[in-house]
Amino acid sequence: MQSMIMNALSFLIFSTLAILAACKTTWVSLPGADYSGTDVLIVTAETPASCTTACDTYNQNASKHKGSPPPSCVAVIHVPSTNTCVLKSALPAKRAKLNPKAILYVPYSKADPNLIPGFRITGSEIGSGIRVANTSDCQEACRAAKKCVATNYMNKWCQLSSAKATLGKNPQFNVIAVQG
Repeated sequence: MQSMIMNALSFLIFSTLAILAACKTTWVSLPGADYSGTDVLIVTAETPASCTTACDTYNQNASKHKGSPPPSCVAVIHVPSTNTCVLKSALPAKRAKLNPKAILYVPYSKADPNLIPGFRITGSEIGSGIRVANTSDCQEACRAAKKCVATNYMNKWCQLSSAKATLGKNPQFNVIAVQG
């Protein structure tokens, strides 16, 4: 009996490690951003890595679900002071809120930037803003500019921002966090 339990435990550990090894998502953060509602799951997580891994693992397990699939995890909110991680199924602009204790993490995609709706970065503008064809062009403009870490985006208007930024709520804007 004990050897059956040990074999089952070993299988579970190796299966979990295989799932974690397959998770290669890169995440970008936006400190102070939070959203009410749209929670998929709340877990204990001491580090941002354990929080984002929980989202990746949740999505991998959800893809194996029989019947109606559960909602996907599209972002996480990590609250380091309480070791809390909230997996989110959506980021609706109307539910955006400022929370100085929270850090929002979204998956990074060079080809299809994730918009972080309902927020605007102020006080750290680089230039006066540019017209772009799409969110990818906005992200590329930031990547090419010195000191740019994120952008404000609205209706093909792109404002580059440096690290010394203030985050504010604005339902008309989206932030695009840029990975180095």
